[in-house]
Amino acid sequence: MISLEECPIGELQQTLKKKLDFEVTGHNLEIYGYCHNCQRIHS
Repeated sequence: MISLEECPIGELQQTLKKKLDFEVTGHNLEIYGYCHNCQRIHS
């Protein structure tokens, strides 16, 4: 697992609040893939 310094969902949360008066109370962002070494095994 890799933690991101900035959450790419933050801007979307602000847009939802401003345009739809929707308050996000939580979220999860999951991205799946292979590291450099594993890419060779799975290609």
